Amino acid sequence: DEDGICDLLQVSSTPVILSVNPASPGQSQTPTVSVETDIGSTVYVFNDPTCSGDPLGQAMAWSSEPVQIQLSIEANSTVYLHAHAVNESQVTSPCTAAAFIYTHDDVAPPTPIIDLNGITTSVINCTAANLSASGTAEEESVVGLYESSTCSDISASPIAIATTDATGFWSIDATIENLTGPITLKAKSEDSAGNLSMCSVTIT
Repeated sequence: DEDGICDLLQVSSTPVILSVNPASPGQSQTPTVSVETDIGSTVYVFNDPTCSGDPLGQAMAWSSEPVQIQLSIEANSTVYLHAHAVNESQVTSPCTAAAFIYTHDDVAPPTPIIDLNGITTSVINCTAANLSASGTAEEESVVGLYESSTCSDISASPIAIATTDATGFWSIDATIENLTGPITLKAKSEDSAGNLSMCSVTIT
């Protein structure tokens, strides 16, 4: 009948990938993609610009809310996400043109290095001193400087933090208080995926 023919000719809208949780880079191999599509359509997500091959995940949109699709990603890989939708009339939409990129990363960054020649101190009083320190770590990571006894304590707060530049260089200026003896320092870094390095060797 005429209505049936119209249903078969119904256009399936191209879905829109809105976000990936956790954000990239992330430690999860099963991130969730939020996709906007037509009600009743099934969305398929691929690591392919033509939406070919096996999908990384799929789900049906039961309401006007974005559909949440859990993906399965290989360890320490980068995927370029594209999606198409198949509507209730089994009409397939075009594949999304722009890729949504997600990188899985669960590898700890290299242990940061404190440059012995980059350390200077100046005494404020008997129990406090100003400290300048520098060194190298993974590029674009966050370096925390700790008193050596607290570096391995995940709940401990650093004396100060700094973000490395594109070459991995970092520098920190801090005031250390409540001193009872020589200053002993260690450094630890966190990469953009939240992976923590080992503590550096102790510098006195």
